[in-house]
Amino acid sequence: MTQLRGMGVNVAFGAAGRKLVDHFKLAEKKHIHYVVIIGEQELATEQYTLKNLQTTESAKHSLPRIVSIVKDYRATQ
Repeated sequence: MTQLRGMGVNVAFGAAGRKLVDHFKLAEKKHIHYVVIIGEQELATEQYTLKNLQTTESAKHSLPRIVSIVKDYRATQ
């Protein structure tokens, strides 16, 4: 999270223990376009799952690529 914030991306943190679908629903209510899923596998490979809540597409990317995608999206809004 600190790395993403340092790269200029607004970040909200969802605590573990809740179902992912609950986090997605909350993000949608707040009109959040993207969520990043970080689990043990993502931490080990440094490839994080970026999910577009509007299209439901998800893909794995590095943190710099995620920042680029989010900033590109924000520039069009």
